[in-house]
Amino acid sequence: MANIVHPPDLNPVSIVSVLDSVYADTFKEALTRVLLTEVAEFTFSEILDGLPTEDSFREFNARLQGNPVFELEHNLLCPGAIKRIRSFRDAFDPLTLTFSPAASCIPRLILSRPSASLESFR
Repeated sequence: MANIVHPPDLNPVSIVSVLDSVYADTFKEALTRVLLTEVAEFTFSEILDGLPTEDSFREFNARLQGNPVFELEHNLLCPGAIKRIRSFRDAFDPLTLTFSPAASCIPRLILSRPSASLESFR
């Protein structure tokens, strides 16, 4: 697998390098709880499956003639999709995530730290 080289000012930043341990633990717990919800599990299973189910598609779109969801009568997820997502989720550590420094969430995460001040951005 080829390594991705980022320009120096766009090198990904580890979430643990931005947050102290208390905030990192809180972030990990919050993201883990979201991933444990039924809607997250089903949505990620649809992504893995490659198509939303007809019911899921209809929630956000009008019936589009010729859409593969309807042409293939995609009513159910492929066997094993949810099992594979659960396996991935159970092995996933949110603290391994990295973000681009340009991402808008990074300054807010830094500022949310009790010791942070606007001086650190000057």
